[in-house]
Amino acid sequence: MYENGTVVPVETIFAKLRKIKHISYVFGEETAKLVTKETSENLTKIIDISELKGFLLSWIPSNFDFETFKKFTDTHKQIYFHVKALTFSNLFDEINNYVYDF
Repeated sequence: MYENGTVVPVETIFAKLRKIKHISYVFGEETAKLVTKETSENLTKIIDISELKGFLLSWIPSNFDFETFKKFTDTHKQIYFHVKALTFSNLFDEINNYVYDF
């Protein structure tokens, strides 16, 4: 969160990370609300893969474009990707987990 209480979008956080070997990010209630279909496309453009070995995203809301992100992971086979989706209706009432290891 910013000092003023505004939630920082995941794209802003990842844009600041450079030369990271392992990334693990869990979406929370507030950060999940900021995810759009464009989030995955934005991440594929800003993730610094220069030294990245492992990448974990979890509790990803269903409006994340998994197909776009899968194309990104397919072009970077040297990186271990673990993407765990969480679909829900009425904020965590009905939970279905999907795990994708690329």
